[in-house]
Amino acid sequence: MQRVTIRWFTLCLFIALTTTAPVRGFAQDKSAEPKSETSKTAKKKGESQDTRGKPMPFQGKLDAVDKVNKTITIKGKERDRTFHVTSNTKLTKEGKPAILNDAVVGEAVAGLAKENADGKLEALSIRFGAKAPSQAKPKPEKAEKSEK
Repeated sequence: MQRVTIRWFTLCLFIALTTTAPVRGFAQDKSAEPKSETSKTAKKKGESQDTRGKPMPFQGKLDAVDKVNKTITIKGKERDRTFHVTSNTKLTKEGKPAILNDAVVGEAVAGLAKENADGKLEALSIRFGAKAPSQAKPKPEKAEKSEK
């Protein structure tokens, strides 16, 4: 009688483990599949992952300034890019605050932008002209130890 109970318990335990383990594993694999599958297909096709809303740096030569539509166009190697200037865009020139009228076509420009919901590039910050010289204080030289 005791042998039958042990066998019955072992059989029930075996059935419980074999039927629930694949279900748990299946649920975990299902949630992970779409993420890994989309990243694999994006890498295979050579497409970049979705960068909408993430800040990205830019730099180049200023090709055009549209003061009416508040946009700037930067000449690129492969294509030109147009950035929309908003009231939140921080504009600087030579390390000082600037306005869109300070932009000169042909000068170097750099900044940070993000893609908005409409798919347009919105400038977060723009620096016109060369990078301002660093105003960091020079480090004092260490005094040489005198020999005794």
